[in-house]
Amino acid sequence: MKLRGWCWVVENNDYEVFSNVCSDGKYRINDGEGLIHEDHCNSTIVDSRLVGNRGNTYLSLFHVGVIDGLHVEGNYITSGHIPPIYVTAARHKQPGDFPIRRVTIVKNTTRGHGIRVQGSPSEKVVVKDNRHLGETPAALFNDCPSAELANNTNYEVKQTRVKN
Repeated sequence: MKLRGWCWVVENNDYEVFSNVCSDGKYRINDGEGLIHEDHCNSTIVDSRLVGNRGNTYLSLFHVGVIDGLHVEGNYITSGHIPPIYVTAARHKQPGDFPIRRVTIVKNTTRGHGIRVQGSPSEKVVVKDNRHLGETPAALFNDCPSAELANNTNYEVKQTRVKN
């Protein structure tokens, strides 16, 4: 499902998505995307919600530019090679980040990989009470200098920027 616009709500959906397999049966094309809002026209996110969804591939808010109001809660997401919850305020093929403000990622369950959150400057970004199911910790890629991280179970924080 491709998302666009402002003030959208995607709530209580069960979804199952599969990538295509090439004729050789070996190579998978990366088109098996789940709920996605990506860098194309009208890509800024304002006051939107992803709540209570269950799926086998990621919630991807991919290189969208400015994020100003996003609530991600109570989702159960599995994903193979990309973090199941992927929220990045950068523009694809442009250097640097865009601002990320008022983002809450809480009470989600992931399996496979972890969570990525990125944007700068960042303000009121909260990632807490999330749980990863797996034998080893998943990565929580935190590229928001001022993000509040708390009570995330079975994640290993990987921060690439210094807090401001």
